[in-house]
Amino acid sequence: MLERNRTYVYGIIISACALLPFSHSISAQGQKTLEDTLEKVQEYVQIAQQSEEPSGTVSIISNSSYTDSSGALHIDGEVYNDVALITAKEVQVIGTFYDTNGKVVGSARALTDPEDLPSGENATFNILLTTASIPIADIDHYSLVVDWKK
Repeated sequence: MLERNRTYVYGIIISACALLPFSHSISAQGQKTLEDTLEKVQEYVQIAQQSEEPSGTVSIISNSSYTDSSGALHIDGEVYNDVALITAKEVQVIGTFYDTNGKVVGSARALTDPEDLPSGENATFNILLTTASIPIADIDHYSLVVDWKK
């Protein structure tokens, strides 16, 4: 029974530390027992649940690009939701494409799979650019931005 409680508390501490900037000091605040630590973690979780502003973000953790046989540019990648206790809804990734002078030559967007992303979960995306103001082969670089709703 005690081992199960330790595992449960450990999971909460990981979540709370990742979500609340001040919770990293839980062990430094003088709690001497497991119950004291659990009480402090529960307090931080309640603060996060009541907060109007979620802490954390949905961010891109990987991406790569390739041109397929038809000449379309693909950007494949993965996003991660580390927003405290919130499912990010309608998550999409927006790609902006540039020439060698830094001028915008195209843009495209794609919803993630899945579109709604619970806290602590990953989702994939595939942006497809089929046309731009210059030939796709001449695109120099791109930037990616994640957009989502509460």
